[in-house]
Amino acid sequence: MKAACAALLLALLPALLPGAAVAEVCTYTGAASHDARATVETDTSEAGGLLTVRVLARMRASAWLWEVEYLMDEVSTWRGGNLQSVAVNNRYILDGRPRRQQWDVLVRMPDGLQAQ
Repeated sequence: MKAACAALLLALLPALLPGAAVAEVCTYTGAASHDARATVETDTSEAGGLLTVRVLARMRASAWLWEVEYLMDEVSTWRGGNLQSVAVNNRYILDGRPRRQQWDVLVRMPDGLQAQ
């Protein structure tokens, strides 16, 4: 649930930045202890009046004998400044093998966002 809430906040970013360019890619990378590496990439595009924002966050670290990786992939769609849908995929990978993966999809309905 925490990851879904965080992803929803990330999805709201385009509404807060109305001057954001269409068809833009931004990437941030960083490093920390335990050979940890983090990357966040955002990709925006627009077609037919529908703005699509994709955010991919990846964190990889070495823990004892294992390589641990966490990925969060979020895709949100916007029309006229209103959020139409948001999909979030959380993945945990241990030594190159997926251990957990979950998609959460919310779609705008007349009475608000509804899980699909």
